[in-house]
Amino acid sequence: MDTILAHLDAITREIAKANVGLDKLGSDMSTILERMPILMAFFRKHWTPPVGIILGNLKMDKSWMRCTDTSSDVYIKGVDNFLQFAFKHSEVDGEIPCPCTLCNNVLNGSRADVRED
Repeated sequence: MDTILAHLDAITREIAKANVGLDKLGSDMSTILERMPILMAFFRKHWTPPVGIILGNLKMDKSWMRCTDTSSDVYIKGVDNFLQFAFKHSEVDGEIPCPCTLCNNVLNGSRADVRED
């Protein structure tokens, strides 16, 4: 019986240590998420995009981006025109930097992935 109690005590101590580790992990993640806007601002200021992303004087209509109804013909046509333009001028075959707020032009995606985001 003493052996069983000793094992249960050891297990209880291990569970307590694991919970402290999870609490610290949660705290660390909160800190990272709180600092994310600062990190993204720094990244935007100091990151130079690859040459293929800098399109110089090539222009496209961006008025569709202000459209609040994402199911409207104007918005859908704007997205399609953007994708056509972006993939036409992309240096990476079949992918462009995804412009969604989550990827923030850092991660590349296929036409279907970018359209979905």
